[in-house]
This record gives sequence, structure tokens and C-alpha cells, in this order.
Amino acid sequence: MRESADLELKEKVSRSFLKTVSAFANFGEGRILFGIRDDGTISGVQNPSETRLSIENAINDALDPRPRFLLETERIGGKDIVALTVFEGADKPYLCSGKAYRRMDTATVPVDRVELRQLAIEGSPRSYDDMDSPRQDLTFELLSERLRHALGIGEIDREVLTTLGLYRAGRFNNAAAILADKNDMPGVDIVRYAADERSIHQRETCEGVSALKLLDETVAAFRANYYVERVQGMERERVALIPEASFREAVANALVHRLWYVDARVVLSLYQDRVEIVSPGGLPSGIDEQLYLKGGISVPRNTTLAYVFLRLGIIERLGTGIQSIRRAYRGALQQPLFDISQHAIKVTLPVLEAGFSLDEDEKRLVSALGSHSELSARELAEELGTSRSTVVRALARLEKRGIVRRIGKGRATRYGRF
Repeated sequence: MRESADLELKEKVSRSFLKTVSAFANFGEGRILFGIRDDGTISGVQNPSETRLSIENAINDALDPRPRFLLETERIGGKDIVALTVFEGADKPYLCSGKAYRRMDTATVPVDRVELRQLAIEGSPRSYDDMDSPRQDLTFELLSERLRHALGIGEIDREVLTTLGLYRAGRFNNAAAILADKNDMPGVDIVRYAADERSIHQRETCEGVSALKLLDETVAAFRANYYVERVQGMERERVALIPEASFREAVANALVHRLWYVDARVVLSLYQDRVEIVSPGGLPSGIDEQLYLKGGISVPRNTTLAYVFLRLGIIERLGTGIQSIRRAYRGALQQPLFDISQHAIKVTLPVLEAGFSLDEDEKRLVSALGSHSELSARELAEELGTSRSTVVRALARLEKRGIVRRIGKGRATRYGRF
């Protein structure tokens, strides 16, 4: 038995476990087992009833508000231990002696200022975009234009804004500010890199304007860099090197689901062989990485903004963004990549033609993996009749380009196609 992000081991009851109670209540269910040393050795507890009472009293004294938890006595290896299960709560932040905590692998650490604000918003009955905007001198010419085009609405007035959820009790909310012609919200950095991927060829910052304008600017940059003209017979046609539908969906998702109260911009990086979209803020509470990548489940961070984007036809049904992005890449050699961290989500959209530049070793590996679900480097070397070192080098190149994926670690490492 080893400690993990959702499991802590304690030989005895000490006040240090209370920080972990705060962490589990704030960021996700977890267990603390008393009577087990850090190395997994079971020492047991002498009086389980007294231990449970001591734990309950400590939580009641130190945690504000009081989280929901369960205390049980379990018997392992002929010895009694006490298991404390702490459930993620809705009344965040859960403070331990005035501070909020989170789990960082097997350690419990204080949250930073941004996370504390995020917890407070999650604990509020209203999402951030539904809270009153500090700025009330807002105009909506661009939103009016889009509403006329998408819904046939003529002049936009307070009644329309109220119906869209942007105006309530005589005040505009943050969603209204995000969609207003001018605002104080962070925007988008658009960076175009040279071929060496170190030199910046061009950089443009767009902020203080409507999220609809931000979307327009990113699409304009995309079209300027990822459309080419080709001659087919007697006809000339414009061809997208990256599916525009996937790009628009990725940027729209970045705007809808980002943390707007964080002073950081969405970053759009344009490379010769890919586009990267980085959105501030990890996954919203209530959804993990597996559910996010699977799609079909939506936990919108900015519910009002998501509703307006949905009504305007900018996004499809809520929860289908990942599926929409992947749909245009169906059958392609390289697939979109989704990199999820604590404070950001990065979506990488590869140029569809990039796969045509594979060398012979890479082509043979891709072909071999297409015939099997998963293979080790040794198995691939045997099948292709080449050295393992050659295979490992080629696999590293293919993994970096998002063509193959690594499964497992160490000697159990295997490889497969996306």
C-alpha cells in the first residue's frame, strides 16, 4: 500500500492530516488511513472508537465549513485501522485553520491566490460569468449583428439581453462584459513562428474587445496561414491544411471554458506543421481527464457565455467539442492532441499533410502498428527485421509528432496508434 494523490497513510492521529481533509474536500474525494506507516506497514490502532472520536473532533474544530466525511473501522492483517473518507463538497473553499489546501501527488500544499479565488467561485451558487460586472457602460453592436444573422433578431434591447442571461436585476453580468464591444477582459496572443520554431515571425495581441471579435481575429490568422491554392486540371482551388471546423471549435472551446478572471491570454501558436491553442485554466470541477477526452459530458465553466455561443451557432451541442474536433481528422495519419495540466489546456491540431514526410523507417513502423493494437519496441524490431535502437529512435520521432502514443512505463512500455 502506497500513498497517492487520493490516499494518505498515517500511523497516528496528528493535526497534519487536517490539511489533507481540506485538500480532498476542495478538489476531489480521497481517503486517509490511520494505523498504517508511510512505507505501508500496518501498525494498527489500539482503540478504534476513541481514534474515530478524536478524528471527528479535530475536523469539527479546524475545518470551516465542515466537510462531509465517513469514518469506518477496517481490519487488515489481523489489525484494526481507521479509514477516513472525505468527499468533495459544494461549499468551497474548505479552510483548515484559515488556509485552503490541495494534493500535489502525495504531498498536501496550500493553494495559490488564483486557486483560492477559483474555489470561492465554485462554492458560489453563481458561475463567474453570471456575477455582476464591475463595468456597466457596455455596448453590443457586434453581438447585435450576430444575433440578426443567426436568429433574425432586430434591435437588441434589455429584454433580449435578459433572455440571453446577460442582464439581470438592472445590471450587466461578466458574460455581458465578455461579449461587449469594449471591456477589460484578457484577450488572445497570436504568435507565428519561423521554420526553426525558435524565432517569432509575427506577434499580435487582441484584447479589450468582444469574445466574438477575438474569434474573428483568430480565424483570420488561421486562414492567412493554413490555406493554400492548388491547381486541379484547369481549376484553381483553396485547400485548408488544417480542418477549419476543428480549429474554430478548439478556439471557441478555449474562450467558453477559460478562466476569465485570470489575467492571462489564450495563446494561439502558429507553426508550419501544427497549431497550438492554450487556454488558461485546467478542467472545471466535476470532470476528469478521461471524461473530458471521451466527450459527451459537459460541465461548462461559464454557463451563460456557453449558452450565447450555442444560440449563435458558434459551438455545437454542449459536451461535443472534442468529438467535433476529432471528426474532421477521421482517417488522418496524425490526430489532434490534448494536453491537460493543472492551470491550462493545450490543443494541438496537426497539418494534415505533415504525415507525408515520413522516412522509410517511420512509414514501416506506422504500417506495423496499424495491424496490431499495441506492440513493444522489441516486438516491432523483430517484425520489421531491424535493430531495437533504430525502432526506439523512430518511435520517439513519431510520438513527438503525435502519430503514435506510448502506453505504460519502463519494461512494460508498448506503443499504439491514436
